[in-house]
Amino acid sequence: MKPLKNLFKDFVRLCRSWELVGEELIATDGTKVKASNNKKNNFSKKKLDDRLKRLDEKIEEYMKSLEEEDLNEPESTLKTLEGLDEVLKRKDLYESYKASLEKTGENEISTEDPDARLMGNNRGGVEVAYNERTGNKSNSFKAKTIQPQRPTSHVLYGKIQIQ
Repeated sequence: MKPLKNLFKDFVRLCRSWELVGEELIATDGTKVKASNNKKNNFSKKKLDDRLKRLDEKIEEYMKSLEEEDLNEPESTLKTLEGLDEVLKRKDLYESYKASLEKTGENEISTEDPDARLMGNNRGGVEVAYNERTGNKSNSFKAKTIQPQRPTSHVLYGKIQIQ
């Protein structure tokens, strides 16, 4: 995010040098920037509770399988124990995420990008992203008269007050 912040700072400096901003009012804006974190690596309290419940059910299945294998097929017990070990490790990991959420008071945790959060997108779904906020002190935004090579309705003339 540092290169983006530097870009905004350079843009403000450029606007100052062209006398486009006067620094008496404050204008802020934000933009959503997609994070490198996958949704699979973003956990809310609800998602963790659901995963932990499913892991408890899986542990019960493994325990029943172990009991049956002890009686019938002792040689397949090793494979079942390895599966159980994986499920127990994942449960410990999810419990540590849940403890971290409770300690910090946050609603969600992202394992790859800790500052990233789930945000709505324009397709009605969600994605993991940052909400980058910027601010600018200005009394006005002055757009200089522009003489386009061809007519356009998007040309600004005069002074526009930012509120």
